[in-house]
Amino acid sequence: MQQKARHFLIRDFKSLVPLGGYAYLAGRILSFQKDGLVLTDGLDECVLKIKKKQVAVFKSGDFAKVLVEKKTNGFWIHELIVFQKESGQKEFPDPQGDFYRLQKNGQKRARILSSRSDILRLIRDFFYQEGFLEIEAPLLVPSPGLEVHLEGLKLENSPHYLITSPEYQLKRLLCSGLQKIYSLGKVFRGQETGAKHNPEFTMLEWYRAFAHWSELVNDVEMLCATLASFIHGTPCVQIEHRSYDLTPPWPKLSVRQAAQLYAGIDIKGDESIDELRQKILAKGYSIPNQKPSWDDLFFSVFVTLIEPGLATYKEGNCFRPVVLYDWPMPLCALAQKSPTQPYCVERFEAYVGTFELCNGFGELTDEAEQRKRLMSDLSERKKRRLPLYPIDEKFLFSLKEGIPPSSGVAMGVDRLIMILLGIQSIEEVLPFSIQEV
Repeated sequence: MQQKARHFLIRDFKSLVPLGGYAYLAGRILSFQKDGLVLTDGLDECVLKIKKKQVAVFKSGDFAKVLVEKKTNGFWIHELIVFQKESGQKEFPDPQGDFYRLQKNGQKRARILSSRSDILRLIRDFFYQEGFLEIEAPLLVPSPGLEVHLEGLKLENSPHYLITSPEYQLKRLLCSGLQKIYSLGKVFRGQETGAKHNPEFTMLEWYRAFAHWSELVNDVEMLCATLASFIHGTPCVQIEHRSYDLTPPWPKLSVRQAAQLYAGIDIKGDESIDELRQKILAKGYSIPNQKPSWDDLFFSVFVTLIEPGLATYKEGNCFRPVVLYDWPMPLCALAQKSPTQPYCVERFEAYVGTFELCNGFGELTDEAEQRKRLMSDLSERKKRRLPLYPIDEKFLFSLKEGIPPSSGVAMGVDRLIMILLGIQSIEEVLPFSIQEV
């Protein structure tokens, strides 16, 4: 009997082992009942019936391995091996411990981590089916990027920084001839804490050479709908008591349309700082400070009016995610100019409810223009007394050598998991948040 019995997780034992079958289960003893004990393996728990005379040999918190028979009246222990927990531990579970952290509220946190594992596997499956090559981006890089709102983390006594995005490195591989590539890994950004932010987080970033940015939007839509359907059996997710239908294609709005719709302001992208300030003040909105930059003014309206408005977007009776495109030229980052809108760039962002999900570009491939923008970012950082980071010359050399017309997008995986599981705190979808390490 022992030789034939296999080791199962509790959930698999319940579903796969037939009546009269035997299996080994292992885990931790949670508590005792009248005629048995409650065992957990971290993801599930079950009641195991046991002879009363055996109960005295163990206590709550002990580790146990048991040979169990599945009967019509329950699961019965035939063989019990007990591994005593640390004798100095008086309380179990200790509210300060990791067992309690992951197992409280019906093992909610542990089960979220199980779903996270499934989602990461499905993401890789999706890109494998699409013919992408997975790239392990380096974690130590010569430049963290120069965007004004980005704070890099520098290693002590080293010229290197922790990576904030694999963008520079992946674009260099486009130069080498690779055409469909993605990276799924950790990135690091300072000052990123809050309900939707953690300084260390998981980023999914991918690129298609010889592709328009709209093809990347298609990727985003299909990936999200596929994941939602796997988890819920339908391409719908629940966010803050609203159900969002992720069925492709998603509604599209230009930034100009969204600003008119939700803030009543016409933002074309060619406004000076003073002109944009006057447009905002004319509507009775406040401005952030005495000498705001163009992007400060824009985001004061965007965060308070446009983002909340996007969360209410409906098609018929269904709440829907929204893709924003044609971003104003002053927010150009690493995107190329729009061929149809003279004061805009080929940039898009996708929003699902209150979540900004991803940020994508029709990629800038002109080395001279890219260097000009990086120097402008450095100048702005200096003006704001922000840390000055080096320019990644190897990245610019690749642009000069030549990369094909390409599009790319970066997606926060932790936020994606929050969206898929209807969770409002990033801490709950991480094994360890910054406060818990």
